[in-house]
Amino acid sequence: MPTKNKVGEDGELRVFAVAAELFSVLSAPIRLRILGALCDSEQSVSQILEKVDNHAAEFVAAFGDFVQARRDCQAQRRHTGYLQRKK
Repeated sequence: MPTKNKVGEDGELRVFAVAAELFSVLSAPIRLRILGALCDSEQSVSQILEKVDNHAAEFVAAFGDFVQARRDCQAQRRHTGYLQRKK
């Protein structure tokens, strides 16, 4: 059986790390409900809040988690050179 070289292992580990981060962002039911509401159509924050029928504080925290996850993803892409190769 062929063995992976160090570069292949590093790449695979990064993929698993990114997947773990993604799934952790989706682990809270409120976040999944927000995404479900957004899948219907583009909506304002107040429309989404009304649809998910939740307390504003929990809703704001969930949105903050999405924003932070997006920033982390962008930083990871910059760090790995993904954005430079994509252009």
